[in-house]
Amino acid sequence: MTDTTQGQDPTNAVEPQQPAVEPQTFDADYVKQLRQEAAAHRVAAQQRQQELEAIKAEQAKREQEEAEKRGEYERLYRETAAQKDQLATELEELRTFRAQVAEREEAERKQLLAQLPADVRDAFETATAEQIRVVMAKLSATGSSPDPTRGKPRTGTTAAETPPALRPGQPGWLAATLNNE
Repeated sequence: MTDTTQGQDPTNAVEPQQPAVEPQTFDADYVKQLRQEAAAHRVAAQQRQQELEAIKAEQAKREQEEAEKRGEYERLYRETAAQKDQLATELEELRTFRAQVAEREEAERKQLLAQLPADVRDAFETATAEQIRVVMAKLSATGSSPDPTRGKPRTGTTAAETPPALRPGQPGWLAATLNNE
């Protein structure tokens, strides 16, 4: 025997019904608006991505240009340093050459001074070799030598006709000697 008092017949048992899920539908305008918003967001994201890539490309280009400039500056620095070294070498050679020329001129000046009479040598201590050569050429052209008695009245002349005596070493003596024939 079956106990029917406990519940219903298992064959006739009705299962509890679950509420039926109705598919949700949205208004067509609302869906269209959502799709447009999504498309706008995709386009905006795409634009941002392109802008980011453009910025990265510009930054890479600037970095490349800066690297090239640094390379150019480094090249120019090396060239300038090489030119500076070359100029320093040339300057040192020029200084050496000038010192050699000055030594030769001084030796020649001393040699020319030694050829002058002792009484006029002091007047030419500060003269250059070229100045001494000019005086010696003028003296040899006239066939005379510097005369410390120059300016004294000669026989038959008056003191007014004779220029004042200039002695070697006095201001104007060198100029007078150079200008006097």
